[in-house]
This record gives sequence, structure tokens and C-alpha cells, in this order.
Amino acid sequence: MRNTKLVWIILLVFMGRISAQDPYLQGDPSPKVEAEAKELLQQYQPNLVMDSNQVLLFEKTLIEYLMRREKIYVLDAPEKEKRYLLKKLDRYENGEMSNILTRPQLRYYFKIKRQLQPAGALL
Repeated sequence: MRNTKLVWIILLVFMGRISAQDPYLQGDPSPKVEAEAKELLQQYQPNLVMDSNQVLLFEKTLIEYLMRREKIYVLDAPEKEKRYLLKKLDRYENGEMSNILTRPQLRYYFKIKRQLQPAGALL
């Protein structure tokens, strides 16, 4: 009985963390973020050649991480800390994309991402 309660508590905490990562549960993306995500998607798609499911997941992930970047930009913190957070966020985004893209797509994504989305470049 005690183990069952512990399992439920762990499950609830885990589910809360997953839902907290969903951008739609964090609020709606701004029109600026949506436009930026669509523009980035158009730049990536010709060479990544994603299927329709990948496109949807890729765009959703772009929106999520663009929203998170916006939150870092407005933080009242030194520029050095913001750069650190942006680079860390960049690594998390790469991990998410590795779950969406095939290996050949991912290699190309990493190659062109440095040009399209440099971590911390907008500070």
C-alpha cells in the first residue's frame, strides 16, 4: 500500500514536469515567435526534407524553445548568465530535435543551425 502511494506521487510529479514543458500550457506564443518559427522551418525544410509528422513536431519544438529564449532575454541578469542559459537551452533543443529527426537529417540540422540559430547571439 505504501509503495503504491509512492509510485503515484512519483508519477504525478513526472507528469507535471512533462506538461510544464508543453508550450501551449505555458501560454500562447506571440505572433513574433510563430512567425520566426515558420521562417526557420522554411529555411530548414528544403534540406532536411521532413515528412508531415516531423514538420509538426519540429515546428512545435521550435516554438517551445523560441518562447523559452524570449523569457531568458527579458531576465534581469548579467549578460554572461543569459549567454550560459541560452547555450544550455540550445543543448536541450538539440536533444529534442534528435528525437524528431533521422541521423542524416540531424547531422545537417546541426550544421546549419549554427548559422540560423546561434546560441546567445542576440544578446
